[in-house]
Amino acid sequence: MFQANLSKFSYNLLLFSVLINNKSLRGPSTELFDLVQSLTGPERRFFQLQAHRHVVGEANNYWLLYTLVSDQDAYDEQSLKEQWAKYGNPNHFAVIKQQLYQQLLHSLHLFHSVTNKVQQVTIALHQADILLSKGLYQQAEKLLKKQNKLIEQSELLELWPEYYRIMRKLNSKQYYKGISQQELEALQQNESEVLTETHQVAKIAHVTEQLAQLHYSKVSGRSVSDLSAVDGLLASLPEIEAHRLRTKLDVLQAKATGNFMKGNTQEAYSYNTEFLKLVEQNGAIEQYAERYFSVLNNVLVDSQVLGYQQQVVDGLKKLRGLESEPVFKKIAMLPLNIFRLGYQLELNLTLSVGNFEAVSKLAAEVDAGLKKFEGQIVAHNVVTFQYLLAYLFVGNQQYQSALDRLAIIINDTDDSVVQEIQGFARLLNLVAHYEAGHYRLLESMIESVYRYQKQRQQLYEVERQVLSFLRKVNFVEERHIREALFRALYSRMEDLRKIPSEARAFNYFDFGIWAQAHLKRQPLATVFRSRIAG
Repeated sequence: MFQANLSKFSYNLLLFSVLINNKSLRGPSTELFDLVQSLTGPERRFFQLQAHRHVVGEANNYWLLYTLVSDQDAYDEQSLKEQWAKYGNPNHFAVIKQQLYQQLLHSLHLFHSVTNKVQQVTIALHQADILLSKGLYQQAEKLLKKQNKLIEQSELLELWPEYYRIMRKLNSKQYYKGISQQELEALQQNESEVLTETHQVAKIAHVTEQLAQLHYSKVSGRSVSDLSAVDGLLASLPEIEAHRLRTKLDVLQAKATGNFMKGNTQEAYSYNTEFLKLVEQNGAIEQYAERYFSVLNNVLVDSQVLGYQQQVVDGLKKLRGLESEPVFKKIAMLPLNIFRLGYQLELNLTLSVGNFEAVSKLAAEVDAGLKKFEGQIVAHNVVTFQYLLAYLFVGNQQYQSALDRLAIIINDTDDSVVQEIQGFARLLNLVAHYEAGHYRLLESMIESVYRYQKQRQQLYEVERQVLSFLRKVNFVEERHIREALFRALYSRMEDLRKIPSEARAFNYFDFGIWAQAHLKRQPLATVFRSRIAG
């Protein structure tokens, strides 16, 4: 069963300063177009209401530019300037473009402030600071007390520094009237405690980020990941009294990630399910909606690895049902993520039970989703979809369909994306060509894959053995020699299957079962299902 990397990560793009500073070397910025295209329906309606509150005459300039940008399928600045010239001063284009960008950001800030508790408290703290500057001390104090409760209840630890800054300012403005020395000491003690806890929470978050980075580096093949560092990272989690729900959740998430990386899937499953249970029992789903969604996905992945098929089926139903739940609708790009995560899981589940016959239906559904969310799904997720479908097509003896999917991966100019999949896609491509009887074509393709493997930093022994086998078997016509080669391949694969460092390779394609199918002269699907049935 192939395990896709489902986690979501962001990376900084490092640019040479000369390219940043020399505008002549850059094309027109697409930032405005990208921002406009990212707007949801409710966000668009809210912006329209905001924009029309500032109408001068029949229409304001930035709203006019917004409508022109919205009508473009792909950003074309020259065309945009030509259209703009029909309605406004061409010399003002750059200014209006920047004004529109800022107005959109302001509108989004207002729109999301309604449901974002961090923003609500941040705004209230700013309002309290304004009241102080006007000498309205009682009003400021009343507002601060309310924020104190909200910060504590919602565990918004990062907002404590600003709260205490304004509290000190309030005491100073009132010349410490009515404030005893003991109260000042208590204020300092409380601040010290919450800042210490905030620092510890930040350390937990940093450990989680390091674990996630190691995991993605391993899966993508971008670098050699030292998984022995996982134990050290888990041991570095600070020992603090986890009396806050947020702290408990942070620790559980870090431990789940670390154990999953170490191959302790049962432990990861336990930590993740405990996370969901804690959120549900504390009535905190709305507060931690995004994290709940992410961990639910992790539980499904764990269940899949552990062979808990019914949990996966039930979990998929629950995952897809979140789209209709109001508490989850505020999650950015929710429909896209439900599609992405849901179908990766469903394809893996379909593969794990050997239901290769379902591939055509699933392929049509995945293709429809990829078209619907075109340009919004990151490259490694697209590659994962294509590989899983190719595997299923091979199992269903639809070799040309498999080759079409694999070509999308292999022909991608950026083969740094998920290099492990790139490597196995080339091997599976050779298998599909072999099964389709393209023996003459295989000769040159095998040598191409050989050269590709030599450039890879990390290779599984499985990869080396399979390519060596294909280089031999492709030139053999005698059945008894072919059978001997397949028997040797099967024996070697069964030996490698027992080696922990090689086990992951069999998730990408089970070459042992493929060899066994040839020896038994049965379809791959038949042998696959017989094998998993025990």
